[in-house]
Amino acid sequence: MDAEKRRNFISAVFRRFVRHRGLLISGAIAYYFLLSILPLMILVFVGLSKFVGEEELIHVLTVQLELALAANAEPLIETIRAAFEARGVIGWVGLGVIVFVASAIFRILEEAMEIVFETESV
Repeated sequence: MDAEKRRNFISAVFRRFVRHRGLLISGAIAYYFLLSILPLMILVFVGLSKFVGEEELIHVLTVQLELALAANAEPLIETIRAAFEARGVIGWVGLGVIVFVASAIFRILEEAMEIVFETESV
């Protein structure tokens, strides 16, 4: 009987997940997260360069990214170098992108909560 209860529970969870478009919502949240992570990272590094030397920061980032991404780290490092060269423009553009993406993320999260808790938007 215990195994049957578990099977029924798992089946009910799966049916609700599919009925509430769980895969679509989780995909949208992941997409917006990935869309916002690079501008946020660049803004953080440009801000850190005010306190830490630019070359030291790039060296630390290079070591860490090469450990994490191996051969694919070079394009990201070049993007960060370019961001350091265009600090003023990148700061404002990055901030605008982050505000736009953050509003989209919060809208998707709001929709997800409405669907999960079966409520209507006010």
